[in-house]
Amino acid sequence: MSTLYELAVKKFGNNFTEAEKLLLEKAPLGERINMRPEMTEDILVGIVSVEIMHWVEANNFAKLYQWLENNDNLKLRQWVEANDPAYAEYWSANRIVRAELIQWILRDKKAKNQLMYAGIGLCGVKIDTPIDLNYSTIEHPIQIIYSALESISLLDATTKRLSFIGSHIKGFSADNAEIMQSAIFDKIQSKGKFSLNGANIIGQLECSNASFEFEGNTSFNANSISIKSNAIFDHITSKGAFRLNGAYIGGQLRFSHAILENKKPDNNSEFAFCAEATIVKGSVFFDHVKLIGECRLIGAKIYGSLSCEFASFENQQGYSFDAERTVVMDHANLSNITSIGEFNFSAATIQGSLYLNNSSFINPSGNSFCADRLIIQNHALFNSIYSEGTFRLSSADIRGDLECKNYSIFLCPKGISFNATCLMVSGRADFESVQSDGEFSLANARITGQLELSHACFYHDHDFTLNMQELTVSSGLFMTDNFRIHGMLCLDYAKVRQLVDERDCWPSKGMLRIEGLEYDSFDGTTTPKSSKERLEWLSLMPEDAFYSQPYEHLAKNFREMGHRTSWREVKIAKEIARRKSTSLGFFAILWSYFLGAFVAHGYKPWRALILLFLLWLAGSSIFYYADIFGVLQPAKERLYTHSGYKDGNDWPNRYPKFNSLVYSLDTLIPFLNLHQEDFWLPDATKNANFSPFNTSTGAWIRAYLWFHIIAGWVLASLGAVSLTGIVRKDE
Repeated sequence: MSTLYELAVKKFGNNFTEAEKLLLEKAPLGERINMRPEMTEDILVGIVSVEIMHWVEANNFAKLYQWLENNDNLKLRQWVEANDPAYAEYWSANRIVRAELIQWILRDKKAKNQLMYAGIGLCGVKIDTPIDLNYSTIEHPIQIIYSALESISLLDATTKRLSFIGSHIKGFSADNAEIMQSAIFDKIQSKGKFSLNGANIIGQLECSNASFEFEGNTSFNANSISIKSNAIFDHITSKGAFRLNGAYIGGQLRFSHAILENKKPDNNSEFAFCAEATIVKGSVFFDHVKLIGECRLIGAKIYGSLSCEFASFENQQGYSFDAERTVVMDHANLSNITSIGEFNFSAATIQGSLYLNNSSFINPSGNSFCADRLIIQNHALFNSIYSEGTFRLSSADIRGDLECKNYSIFLCPKGISFNATCLMVSGRADFESVQSDGEFSLANARITGQLELSHACFYHDHDFTLNMQELTVSSGLFMTDNFRIHGMLCLDYAKVRQLVDERDCWPSKGMLRIEGLEYDSFDGTTTPKSSKERLEWLSLMPEDAFYSQPYEHLAKNFREMGHRTSWREVKIAKEIARRKSTSLGFFAILWSYFLGAFVAHGYKPWRALILLFLLWLAGSSIFYYADIFGVLQPAKERLYTHSGYKDGNDWPNRYPKFNSLVYSLDTLIPFLNLHQEDFWLPDATKNANFSPFNTSTGAWIRAYLWFHIIAGWVLASLGAVSLTGIVRKDE
C-alpha cells in the first residue's frame, strides 16, 4: 500500500518544500508539523524578567515589540519576527505549503485514508494561495496555527474541528458549513471578509484575542449561525461591522474587554455590532467592552443575564446601544458604563433587576437613555447616574423598587432632563439627592409605595421644573431634608396618601401649582400642619388665576380631622383669594369686601351679632337722652285729642311708658315687635341744642333711627343667613 508521500509524488511530482515534506510524513502519524524557530538559551541571555518569559510562552508578540522598542536585543527581535505571521513575507520558502496539497489531502479518498484521527496540523507555515474546500465533506480536523493564510473557503462544507489559533487570514468563508466540533480562532488576525453565515457549529466558537479588520464593510459576518455551546470573543478587536443577526447560541455570548469599531469614510459611525433577533440560551457579557458605532440587540432573547459593566458605547450620530424589544430572562447589569449617543432599551423586558449604578449617558441633543415601555419584573437601581440629554422611562413598568439616588445628575437645561410620564412602580420610588437641570417629569406616574425626593435639587428656567401632574402615590410623598426647587413645582390633579414637606423646602412665590391635588393627611414631625402655615403654602400659587380646589381640599382635610377653626380660616382665605384674582367684576369685589367685613363670608356670623349688640347699646344711649330732652313723642295721633292730654310731656297714665333699651332693641331687630316702636317716634321739630349739625335735634335723632333700623335689617339678615349657611359657598 502506498504511503501518503508516495501518493503525493504521483499527484504533484517530487518538488516539495521542507514544510510540505514534513506534512506528508507526520500527518499519517497524527503529528503536527512546526516550522517556527525554537527559543534557545542564547536568545534569552540577559533576560531575567518573568513577565517577558510569560509573553514568550504566550506568543504575545505585541507586548514583546513594545519591550524591544526600549531594549536592544537583536536575537529576540529576530525570533519574534520569525514566529509572527505578520512578517510571513520575510519567511523562508521552505515554510510554504501549497493550498492545492492541503485540498488534495483532505478531499482525495486515498490520501485522507492515510490520515489519523487528529487530521492535519500546521504551525508556522505560509499558505499564499486560497484554500478552496467548498461543498466538501472533511472527515478530519484542520489545525493551522500561527501561520499566514491567503484565504480559506468552506462554503456548504461539512468538517470536524477547526483551529486557526494565532494565524493571519486575509479571508475566511464558511457559510452554511457544518462544523461537527468546535471552531477555534483565538488570536487570529483577519484583514478581509470573515463569514460564517448560516453555519452550524456543534461545539464552541472561540475567538478570544482575535482581530477582525475590514473597515467600511463587514469584518465578521455570522448571520443565522447556530452554535451549540458558547461563543467567546473576549479581548477581540474589530474594525468594521460585526454581525450576529438571527444567531442561535446554546451557551454564553462573551465580548469582555473587546474593542469593536466601525466608521464611515466621513468619520461618522455606523453599527459596529449587530445581533438582531439573536437567541442566547446563556448569558451575554459585554464587560469592559469599548464599542465605537451602534451596538444593536433589537429583538434579541437572552435566557441568562446581560452584563455590560465598565463598558463604553459611542455613536454620536444615533444609537450607541439599541436593545429595543429585547428580552432578558435574568438580571441586566449596566453599571459603570459610559454611553455617548442614545442608549435605547425601549419595549424591552427584564425578568430580573436592572442595574445602572455609576453609569454615564451623554447625548445633549436628544435622548441619553430611553427605556419607554420597558418592563422590569424586579428592581431598577439607577444610583449615581450622570445624564446629559433626556433620560426616558415613559410608560415603563417596574414591578419592584426604583432607586435613583446618591447624587444622580440629569442635565438638559433647555428641555426635559428626566421623562417618566405614565411610569408604573409597584414598590417605592427613591430619588433622594437627585440633581436635575431641566424639566423633571413624573406626570401620570403610578407609584404603589412612597415617593422620596428628600435632599433632591431641581433647576429649570422654562415651563415646569418638577412636573408631577396627575401623579398617584399610594403612600407618602416626601419633600424634606434640604429638598430644593428653583422653578415651578406642579402637582396638578396628583393624588398622594401622605404629604410630607417642610417650609424651607417650598418653592418661591408663584411657583406652586396644586390645582386638583388630593392628599389624605400631612405627615412628618417637621411638616407644617397649622392653617396659618398651610395657607402660606397655598399663597405660593400663581396669582394670575384663582383655583378654589386647593382651598376646598385643605379645608376638607382640616374638618375631617376635627379642626373646625382651621377649616373656617381656610374657607375665609379662599374667598379673599377669589377677591384678589382678576376673575371678579367691580360689584362682586365690593360685595366680597362687604361679606368679609361683617360676617367673614358667612363663616363668622357672630360678627353681625356683636355689631347688633353694639348698635343696641349705642341706640339705647341716644334714645335715652332724646327722651330726656323731649325729642321722642307719642306716635299715636289719638293721644292728642284725648281728654286727658295736656300740653308738654304729661301723657295719660294708660299710654305705654318709653324705655330706651326696649325701644333700641325693638327698632333694631326687624322680626321682633316689643310695642315700643309703634308708640314713640322722634319729633323732627324739636331742638335740644346738642346736635352736631345745623339741623334740629329731632331731625338728627330721626336720621339715626332710620340708620338704626336699616343696619338692624342688614346685620340681622346677614347673621341669619350665615347661621343657616346660605351665604357660604360650601361643597
